[in-house]
Amino acid sequence: SQAVELMRDTIDLSLGYPFSLQKELRLSFARALLKEEQVSIMQEQIDTLISVLGEEKLPAEADLLVARAALLKGDSQQAESLLAEVANSEDKKFAIDAQYEYLMLLYSRGDIAREQTIDALKEIRFMWRGGDVEEQVLYKLGRMLVAAERYREGLDQLKFFNIFFPESPFRSEITALMTDTFMKLLEQDM
Repeated sequence: SQAVELMRDTIDLSLGYPFSLQKELRLSFARALLKEEQVSIMQEQIDTLISVLGEEKLPAEADLLVARAALLKGDSQQAESLLAEVANSEDKKFAIDAQYEYLMLLYSRGDIAREQTIDALKEIRFMWRGGDVEEQVLYKLGRMLVAAERYREGLDQLKFFNIFFPESPFRSEITALMTDTFMKLLEQDM
């Protein structure tokens, strides 16, 4: 929140900066605003970015931020449309983020079944290794596999989560789930 206040006071100074720097500063500010759930101010930053860009296309990250804001506002139709657009963009990092979020949106609305979601998560996991997306995918995939009583597969995904993301705030939760799942697996084998 301190970053938001600092950037709020100084962001307009960037209008005299080189174009690429303006773009990065506006996107950074928009990310920080979204994290603080200040959606209307975030949208103002995206609108300013659009005017700065002129004829240039809005970066995929900006569309992804607007989609996330739409989800916060409860507008799943706008979010779905933007996520689908970003998922098909040439910017692979944000395309993978959007594919994951699009998939989770469809699943949360009941538009696709758990098994379809599991299959899609397995594909997404190997499209982009490392970072937030892989962490989210492993977390969700492991939990979904355990819920589907596919304990061995679930344990494998949860194990990878703990190996690849040892500093995750979800580590203790995942470790507890692994212990419970292992006990269920032992009961099943008896």
